[in-house]
Amino acid sequence: MSKPTIQIVAYRRETTTSSVKNPKPYYLDISSAPNISVNYNFDDIKNPQNRRTDHTQKFQLPMSDTNNDFFQHWYEVNIHKAVYSQNDAIECQVLVNSNPIIIGNLKLMGVYKRAGYYDVAVLGKVSTLFNAIGSKRVTE
Repeated sequence: MSKPTIQIVAYRRETTTSSVKNPKPYYLDISSAPNISVNYNFDDIKNPQNRRTDHTQKFQLPMSDTNNDFFQHWYEVNIHKAVYSQNDAIECQVLVNSNPIIIGNLKLMGVYKRAGYYDVAVLGKVSTLFNAIGSKRVTE
């Protein structure tokens, strides 16, 4: 049995003039022995107000050239952050042997420059009737 191949693919605009509808995929570097725990949540149809989303625990991405390019050296306060923003929803997939394990948004939780890594988590997308309805009202 071969060792599974784990990939993190995140999507964002390449430049400020790039189309938001056609983001560039970035294959982020991971450590040689990644520790990525995924929590799956199943909705209870009797209690829709208690719905939760799938998510990962925080995990580390090394400060490699690829990851620094993606995060645009977020730890450097004097660099203008033109494209990457911690406040944007960054589409992301965690793949194991090319199969998506979780699809959601990549969230930068912390930067540890001395230790040389980014702390991140993936928050899954809750696709429910309530998200589709949004703030609209249901009438007869």
